[in-house]
Amino acid sequence: MAGIQPFTVQLMAHVSGWLEGRELGAGELTAARVEQYLVYRRACGHVRRCSPRALAPLLANLRGLGLAPPTTPALALTATDRLLAEYAEYRRRRSHRGVGALTHGTRGAAVRTAPMALGGPWETETS
Repeated sequence: MAGIQPFTVQLMAHVSGWLEGRELGAGELTAARVEQYLVYRRACGHVRRCSPRALAPLLANLRGLGLAPPTTPALALTATDRLLAEYAEYRRRRSHRGVGALTHGTRGAAVRTAPMALGGPWETETS
């Protein structure tokens, strides 16, 4: 693996561990999953290589080998979508404390409807 930077290997290992923890393979690494991974990466405290651009070489390599799906235009995420993704990751990481899926689902629904209940000008649908 001459010429490969150590941070690239570390990033590959991190993505691989994330996929394995969700029982997913590289073939399921869609644009939406990449966004989920990046939310997870930031939630883990990483501040570098937390953008789609950082994963571009890895994804290009996997796509070139036919292991990852081809690029599809990503849907623009609203602020609410990003909040929900970050909240879901937070709940998943705290699930070892006995918070079940039902609780998470109920709270997730509450988070989704909160902007409407507050009467704010928040976006509630994806573009």
